[in-house]
Amino acid sequence: MNGYTRNFRVRPEVRQRVIDAAIELKYKPNPMVRSIAAKQTNIVAILGSMRNEEMDAAVRAAVRVLNDAGKHVCTSFLDPETSAFVEPSWRVDGAIAIRPDSDETLRALADRGVPCVSIDGRVGIGDSVCIDEDAGVRLAFERLHAGGHDSIVYASLGEEWKPRTRGSAEDERHDAYASLCEARASVPVSIASERDAARVLGEVCAHDDAGVIAADSPSAMRLLQIADRLGIRSPDRLSIVCLGDPEMASLATPALTCVRPPLEEIGRVAAGLLLERLSAPADSPPAEARRERLAGVLVERDSTLAMQPG
Repeated sequence: MNGYTRNFRVRPEVRQRVIDAAIELKYKPNPMVRSIAAKQTNIVAILGSMRNEEMDAAVRAAVRVLNDAGKHVCTSFLDPETSAFVEPSWRVDGAIAIRPDSDETLRALADRGVPCVSIDGRVGIGDSVCIDEDAGVRLAFERLHAGGHDSIVYASLGEEWKPRTRGSAEDERHDAYASLCEARASVPVSIASERDAARVLGEVCAHDDAGVIAADSPSAMRLLQIADRLGIRSPDRLSIVCLGDPEMASLATPALTCVRPPLEEIGRVAAGLLLERLSAPADSPPAEARRERLAGVLVERDSTLAMQPG
């Protein structure tokens, strides 16, 4: 059944009878039983929240790569009080963690020598593949500047907004925005609440059109609602570029210009890094952790003014 021929002889007619019986019985090999002899399970765990729409494309791409390599992929259905990064109770060869937020979430895996690759996580354990936040903010900033906006505002006021923590994706975005403002000798202005949004949009639009980088789609949608209450129309008086491109972005009014992260590529790269770890000889020296950052692309829609010539 395993296709072995070396040091194993069986008459062709006997082999064929076994194969025919397996087909008739719809036999499938049991990976747990195989793992006893092979000392490998061929099972990879997906850890972290599986209800994150933004990361869904990355997870699906990673699973396809792992399946094509003969790996079985599992996850745990956990109660709300249990960490989403607790590995399953059964043994696994490796893991992919979705947005882990601290080293401690992956410490147990590291202590057992289980290879782990993080997707969009800012941790120091294992390999990681992240969105290049700096490149994304630069794309958004340059697009707004090309639309004639000299002063560009940064807004993070989604439903899940919380104070920035050092090293987080939000922190990287805000720092990239501040650096771009400094390079252009403009004053950085941040919106962190609905009250801030109403005040800043009112002040900016009193003497100019507003150009805003929205940290995420909830921030962009709230900006549109607040602007509508103030009588500020987009894109005539308000241009928005959203970081991230969920389905709601194309359904908004106006449809949001976005920086689309390369989620499928991130998933494929993460799975590839993990497969490299899993195929390394057991006696090979530990390799240094790898950090991959992949840039997104600008998706033009209706929430930005036409670019100025020249």
